[in-house]
Amino acid sequence: MKNAILIFLITIVFANCKNIESQQNSNSNIERKSNSTRVVVFPPAENLLENLTRKQKLNLNESIPPKVREILDNVDKIYIYYNFDKETKEFRVLMFKTVPNAGAILSDASLKKQFLESFYYDVSSNEGGSMCFSPRHKITASYDNKTVEIDICYECHNFEGKSSEGNFSGSLPNKSKSSLLINKIIEKYGTELQ
Repeated sequence: MKNAILIFLITIVFANCKNIESQQNSNSNIERKSNSTRVVVFPPAENLLENLTRKQKLNLNESIPPKVREILDNVDKIYIYYNFDKETKEFRVLMFKTVPNAGAILSDASLKKQFLESFYYDVSSNEGGSMCFSPRHKITASYDNKTVEIDICYECHNFEGKSSEGNFSGSLPNKSKSSLLINKIIEKYGTELQ
């Protein structure tokens, strides 16, 4: 009788182990399928500008004047341009008369706000970039017959801009929030230009 009960218990344990193993294999297959159809999910927007110090606000106002930020904050679309080398899979420098070969249109209001806030937050740090300037990203926007163009170099952590309100420039931190976000935007929305 004890042997029969022992065999019965071992059979139940063995069956449960098989079910767990089968479920783990099934979950593994689901995981593989979801990884193969990779979807870029943007993190929830956080209000980065809410708790800026007085010094950070001053840095932001000196680097990107409020009138320029007003234009950017009110645009319907922000155009992101870049020059992508298909062979090396890297961004090329956009200098002088370089014509970008790819771009992305940022028209989703919440994503546009998230990008601008992350860029403004980066600018407020004013950590100081290096002396070189090799921009690989260009942002353009227009609102109410006013325009803004910003050339950004995330390599040397500097940017230069011009607008109908005047020229401006500044630096970005080494670990830039906007750099991560702009690359996700390009990955999801970027297309070749004709």
